[in-house]
Amino acid sequence: KGAYLWFKICVTAVRDENDEIVRMVGTINNVDEVVKSEEALRYRAEFDPLTGLYNRQAFLNYAAYLLEKNPNVRYGVVVLDVNRFKFINDVYGYEEGNALLRYIAAVIRTSVRKETDGYCRMYGDEFAILAAYEDKDDLTALCGVIAKRVAEYALGYQAAVSSGIYVVEDRSAPVSAMCDWAALAQKTVKGSTLQNWAFYDKALRLRQLEEQEIVSQMEKALAAGQFQLYLQPKHHMPDGKIVGAEALVRWLHPEKGIILPGRFVPLFERNGFIIKMDE
Repeated sequence: KGAYLWFKICVTAVRDENDEIVRMVGTINNVDEVVKSEEALRYRAEFDPLTGLYNRQAFLNYAAYLLEKNPNVRYGVVVLDVNRFKFINDVYGYEEGNALLRYIAAVIRTSVRKETDGYCRMYGDEFAILAAYEDKDDLTALCGVIAKRVAEYALGYQAAVSSGIYVVEDRSAPVSAMCDWAALAQKTVKGSTLQNWAFYDKALRLRQLEEQEIVSQMEKALAAGQFQLYLQPKHHMPDGKIVGAEALVRWLHPEKGIILPGRFVPLFERNGFIIKMDE
């Protein structure tokens, strides 16, 4: 009926004492159900059911393969996600949110070079691309094309994506780490209306290490009383009397000395530790 079926055919030659073939014995078995079941299992193991793109693990494997296969090709890892995607789901419904994700997947498919590039839906509204480039502008152009086409998607408000880019320098690093670094850059521009992409660089890496160090020490510092309250007086100008004070905080670090609040307060506001410190 016009469909293809899978069969397994085995043929054995029976020979005489002169090594001449005297007859052939063959079997033909219908293995269609088995093969298609294996294909279905392999597809579910490697592809995202919503978008048809590679899933995270399959992408990590394929990206590692591409980096090894093409040692002379320069690559960048791009991680992008949708700004205010939860808002889209809440206001327009999950079906509309899923439709937008499928649209973004189609945009990515038609924006990359299939011979050298790989791409996937990582999870949720996050996508990743391993893109070959000749100049770094190629990577920013790719982000710009995707952002422009997503902005053209017909919603009640303008859909937008933000992207982070990691230029692959150390090919021995795990691809998962490369994606993490690109995602870290992406977070610096997420929701911005001025720029929708950012590169991961050494300054960002140093800031990440510093934040990790602060997070690892914050509980112990609080218990040890290293966060000190400073009161800056408010004066009533006509008579000079103190009528109040602004409460400030300094971290009196035993090794680094005084750490000013600009280095730790924004981080504590993001991770919620600010409440404990305020109390």
